[in-house]
Amino acid sequence: MALDLEEQEQVAELKAWWTQHGNLLLAVVIAAAVAVVGWQGWRWYEHSQAAQASVLYDTLTKAAQAGDAKALRDAAGTLVESYPRTLYASMGATT
Repeated sequence: MALDLEEQEQVAELKAWWTQHGNLLLAVVIAAAVAVVGWQGWRWYEHSQAAQASVLYDTLTKAAQAGDAKALRDAAGTLVESYPRTLYASMGATT
C-alpha cells in the first residue's frame, strides 16, 4: 500500500516528534508505573503490619481476660515495639 505525499509527511512528522520526545514520554510512563507499584507495595506492607499487629492484639486481650500479667506485659511490649505505627499499638498501650 503506497502512501501519498501528505501521508508521508505526516509519518515523517510523527517520526521526528518521536525522536525528539520519545525518551521523555517513555521516562514519564516508567516513572508513573514505578510510582503505582511503589504505592501498591506500601499499601500491602501497611496491611500486612496491621494484620500481624491484630494477631498480637488478640493475644493481648486474651491475656488481659485471663488475668495473665506476664503475658499481658510481653504482648503489649512486643506490640508497641514491633508495630508502633498501627492503631493496635496505641490500643495495646492503654490496655
